[in-house]
Amino acid sequence: MLNMPLKIAINILLISLCFIPAFAQVAVQRNSNGEITNLSQVKFTPVVREVDFSDLNLDNRLNYSSIKGSPFWKDEWQQAKIYLENNDRFILPVKINLATGELHFLRNNEEFVSDDLKVMKVIFEKENDTAVFISHLPDLLFRNKKLDDFVQVLNSGDYQLLKYIKRNVASADSLVGTLKRYFFKDELNYFVRSNNKIDRIKKLNKENLLVLFPSKHLYSAWIDSHHINFKNEKDVISFLNYYNSLTH
Repeated sequence: MLNMPLKIAINILLISLCFIPAFAQVAVQRNSNGEITNLSQVKFTPVVREVDFSDLNLDNRLNYSSIKGSPFWKDEWQQAKIYLENNDRFILPVKINLATGELHFLRNNEEFVSDDLKVMKVIFEKENDTAVFISHLPDLLFRNKKLDDFVQVLNSGDYQLLKYIKRNVASADSLVGTLKRYFFKDELNYFVRSNNKIDRIKKLNKENLLVLFPSKHLYSAWIDSHHINFKNEKDVISFLNYYNSLTH
């Protein structure tokens, strides 16, 4: 016969083995690419449709339906790769809220946000059209405060143009003068990132940009021959792509 301590140890072991399948069902699962294939451990919160836009000095929260325009970068749901702080990643349909800085998730046909996830990168991949957004950059300051909102990376390479769209809510008197009209209004901000340094470009123009790039003799002729207009976002991206090619 088994002595009492040994019987107790065996019983504990058997009970533990019984619970292994249950825990396995809620554990994070990954595919061969390292992507999370289940999100059972993530805490999602239903989306709040009323937001307190403090800059409007409102007594009550303002519903999105009361604001003309959309808070989202794109209104339609788009499949995206989501990368987290701990290098975990998964794929879900999402929308980026430029008014609140939140990422909205579509899961089981319901819309959620999550305070439990620190999203570092979102990649939308379509044929000939890839958009990359990053957040929580350690060296990104905006109006002397650290900016953790999503910014779009407009090109690859050592020198990158970042675009931050702050979708503010503005107000105006209605035509009859008795009610306020509310509408979204974009504020565009640009930054250049290189060597773990981020410089804000107060305004897209030749003077503000070229001061960041050494060896003017390497690219001045190219700028002239390609008629680069530094007030144009696409032209700035073309110049950065060319400049990056010179550094390799």
